[in-house]
Amino acid sequence: MGREHRLLILEPTSENVEGKSEGKLLYEFMKVLKYADRVEYRNTLGKGVFLNALENAEHEYVHISTHGINGVRGTSLEIQRRKNGRFMRVSAKKDLADLWEDKINKPKLVVLSACHAGHKDMIDAFTKAGCKSIIAPIRETDWGYAAAFSTLLYKALIDEGRSPWVAYKNARLGMDAAFPRSQGRWRFYKNGVLTQIE
Repeated sequence: MGREHRLLILEPTSENVEGKSEGKLLYEFMKVLKYADRVEYRNTLGKGVFLNALENAEHEYVHISTHGINGVRGTSLEIQRRKNGRFMRVSAKKDLADLWEDKINKPKLVVLSACHAGHKDMIDAFTKAGCKSIIAPIRETDWGYAAAFSTLLYKALIDEGRSPWVAYKNARLGMDAAFPRSQGRWRFYKNGVLTQIE
């Protein structure tokens, strides 16, 4: 595992409960494009399982496919319990405070494929943890759109050697041209600062 797998897809939701799986669909797209040897997919049901997989990620790119919530207590990712399928929250402020604290090789890019995950507290948590580039939507998004957008993004990163910013910009412009009414309002953050396409 690790750096030979450039992309880690973490999916802390259950396809059985949800009836669909953005992370699994993304993984299938990556296999069709012949990237299976560079991508690792993990279903990480349970808060402890998810946080452990995230903490121990040795990959350049980490893709988190789940639900997100932004409310009075801040931004959280929702993680399904293994036993009963109910959701528990991973808080940007509490649960991610010490992420990658003692790690030398930190992911270069984290994609939070979760509704509302692109708010300041969540971005700050991953920036403080040492991740230089973060992509996330600030509004509700569609799982099919998210998988297609992410496929274009990772193709540019893995196959074409693009930087996270150029890969994001190309994927976003391509998706916006194909689907002008797409949901999510996906954003790119470099060192915690919003970078906009002009």
